[in-house]
Amino acid sequence: MKTFEIKISDIEDSLKNLDMREFDSVYVAQIVQFNCVKLCGVLEKNIKEHIASEFMKNNDLRLNTYISYILERYSRNPSSKEIIEIYSNIDKKWIDNIKIFWSDGIKDHIDTVVNNRNRISHGIDVDISKQQLLGYASSINKFCSYIWDLK
Repeated sequence: MKTFEIKISDIEDSLKNLDMREFDSVYVAQIVQFNCVKLCGVLEKNIKEHIASEFMKNNDLRLNTYISYILERYSRNPSSKEIIEIYSNIDKKWIDNIKIFWSDGIKDHIDTVVNNRNRISHGIDVDISKQQLLGYASSINKFCSYIWDLK
């Protein structure tokens, strides 16, 4: 299993094992929001790891420094727009394939998680259920797996 698969599985297990009858609704909402932030972090880290593994294999310090800069700049809170921006500078064919892959709602799920993460981190409550977040986690897991297969 890849690191992102383990982390997403941990998030899914945390949500599935959350018995809503045991806790008050505020506590449950906080646990769901926390896992939303974690899920966004998993997506960000996976994109960075994928790009780094593809393009930082050489020993050119200047090139690796530039790639690190680009990843830090564009992969924070990686909405679909930022993902397209990152990958469009690498291979136009990848963008076409990603857009086709996103046709089943994955793009919307990524954007929802990123938007919710931003709202949560700025102290704004979001109305997200554990079932919704489980669906988003499944979509992000599929996308994270997909980018590792890009050729």
